[in-house]
Amino acid sequence: NYFIKNYYDGVIPDYQAAAFFNGYLFSRDG
Repeated sequence: NYFIKNYYDGVIPDYQAAAFFNGYLFSRDG
């Protein structure tokens, strides 16, 4: 999930919230 979070956080700063939300969901998957 860190990869996805860092990806959005680095590519699209405006997606920081989305990346955090996705990271929360993906963290549950592993």
